[in-house]
Amino acid sequence: MLSVAYKNSVGTRRAAWRTCSAIQDKEEYKGSKHLDLIKWYRLKIETELNELCEDVITLLKKTLIPSSTSAPDAKVFYMKM
Repeated sequence: MLSVAYKNSVGTRRAAWRTCSAIQDKEEYKGSKHLDLIKWYRLKIETELNELCEDVITLLKKTLIPSSTSAPDAKVFYMKM
């Protein structure tokens, strides 16, 4: 369940980042006055992605991997994540 929740939350933000990046490229070409706003929003999405990834990595390293010593399959799954 953790991996599915992580995948869903990261997947939507990655899609938003790709869309925002494509819009930024198009607006840079046109010389739009909204370029600063687009860059700000893309940076906000990147920050959210970084925070989500760091949270999951911390959870895995500090809690899930150390507590999975009795279940090798779970440890392998967490290490792959």
